[in-house]
Amino acid sequence: MNSPLQPVSREQIQKLEATFQASIIVLAGRHYNECIYAVITPNSSDVDLDGIAKNIYSLHNNNEEPLNMVISNTCTDGRELYSIRQEAYLYALFHIRFGCSRIFHIQSETDTNIAPSPEIKQICSNLGEYIKRQKISDCLRSMTGFWNKNEVTQFQLITDLHYFFNTLEQLPIQSHGQLISNIDEIIGSCQTYSDLEKTILDEVNQYLGYADDFARRNQQTLAKQVKEWLDENFTTQITYKIFQNLFNLNEKYISTLFKAEY
Repeated sequence: MNSPLQPVSREQIQKLEATFQASIIVLAGRHYNECIYAVITPNSSDVDLDGIAKNIYSLHNNNEEPLNMVISNTCTDGRELYSIRQEAYLYALFHIRFGCSRIFHIQSETDTNIAPSPEIKQICSNLGEYIKRQKISDCLRSMTGFWNKNEVTQFQLITDLHYFFNTLEQLPIQSHGQLISNIDEIIGSCQTYSDLEKTILDEVNQYLGYADDFARRNQQTLAKQVKEWLDENFTTQITYKIFQNLFNLNEKYISTLFKAEY
């Protein structure tokens, strides 16, 4: 999720503890958009871990953004918590799918052999030396269509996008700037494949100098509107949703325009 994820309330935790006869502790997470829960029970008792997980998941899930839950392996010694958590992070990295919501158990060792998808390589090979605006648009539409159909993981998506951008940078073309420096950030700012396609297309058009004067004037106007709003609301707690609600554009795109102008 893009937005900060707050733990469920202590009152809700206490209700779950009474229902399932288990202790539930909130642990510190590594990222601002995650929560970690430890369920503690005696070895002699059978705990409905799936039931607890589904209840916690439902308390977080508001259906506005993709939300995933990883149920880790169990441990009998607190000193194992670190390795258990590392394993869960790695598993999530290789299994969470872009734009999807799931609850899943860690099943087996993760296959870490990630390479660009052959289909993406084939699509990129059709770019050719002379790139036209429509060819870029068609290429991105083909790639997002492939990703969507095959429900690729976010890690695979990042790998494929790195290959696409590297392909562009190696072509003998005149650039007008730099391509996206943080692919994770741009993926994180998009909720759907259509958002992703539009955001990447805007970035690539800027890189290739295809953004026309009218578009540049609109971008400068938008950056000034953002600055004016910030000047008037500097005491407000800023979240990414504010920009989406005010300007109907994702935070990454607005941030890029703002940095370019100021």
